[in-house]
Amino acid sequence: MAIQGPVSTLTGLTADLGPQLPGATVTFTATAAGGTAPYQFKWWLWDGATWTVLEDWSTGNTFAWTPSTHNPNFAVGVWVRSAGNTADQPDGYPANAGASGAIPFAI
Repeated sequence: MAIQGPVSTLTGLTADLGPQLPGATVTFTATAAGGTAPYQFKWWLWDGATWTVLEDWSTGNTFAWTPSTHNPNFAVGVWVRSAGNTADQPDGYPANAGASGAIPFAI
């Protein structure tokens, strides 16, 4: 479904803790603006070679992750889309690079 009008933009992605040992739970929070609320978020994990979905689209802007292994190449990413958008991609993709983001998180 194509979004008409303004698209959502990721305005922040933060973690409640710094890098931890395996087994510690870290909560990531995404914030967005523009587009149409309530926003939907899709959470990803980069292991240094592959992106894997951690949580499919939901209106929850937080994700609690408990890594089980050491990996200095981990990164947690998120996509955002507007309410009513059913495309499996961030709003305005590919032109709107601001609808996704990631932060490195070495374990």
